[in-house]
Amino acid sequence: MKPFNFLMILSALFFFFLFFMRLHLKEGLSAKIQALLFGLAALVFIATGSLWFYLAPYRAIYPYIFPGIRDRHAKSYNYEYYDRSEQRRYRNLYLPHRLENNPLYERVEKKIPIEYLGTMENGETYFKDQDGYFYAYSYIHYDDAKEANITVYQYLLKDPRFENIGFAKDTKNYFIDIHIPEKEKRIIDTIPGEGDILQKHYHQLIFP
Repeated sequence: MKPFNFLMILSALFFFFLFFMRLHLKEGLSAKIQALLFGLAALVFIATGSLWFYLAPYRAIYPYIFPGIRDRHAKSYNYEYYDRSEQRRYRNLYLPHRLENNPLYERVEKKIPIEYLGTMENGETYFKDQDGYFYAYSYIHYDDAKEANITVYQYLLKDPRFENIGFAKDTKNYFIDIHIPEKEKRIIDTIPGEGDILQKHYHQLIFP
């Protein structure tokens, strides 16, 4: 149970418990003790209610928190830290959809320039960059791009102060797709050069 939920329920129970005492034990308590108890209950209830509204923005982002972007999550009275292996696993999963609506992070789109070499009859499409040749079968679009490129998304923490409570300052780069100028599309008969498949060539990217 989240801390603010726990405190809200506890204060409400305390308040109604005292109200019950007021109804059934009226004669057994002095007016001063009754006033003190009800004052204390009201103070706790007001303080907890204020905390509830103060933490409203946090409750809004709670569903978006997962081990890929934070090293801990809230428990009733403190934080519980995720296992480091679990954090690494999540950071290497393809989860841009978990970040698109996260108000703490902003998306940065990057373009990696590549050279388009042509497409074989079987759909095997070849490219070249500074590290050599590679090929791909899918996620390829022929459009009005000015030059061939790989599109990637990265998500950056908007407010660096959140790093103090365990949020990662950024994510890894997520592969999105490949864009090739429509006018450059062509069929080739021979492999232009030996190379690895896209996912292996760009092993530092996170793929679907």
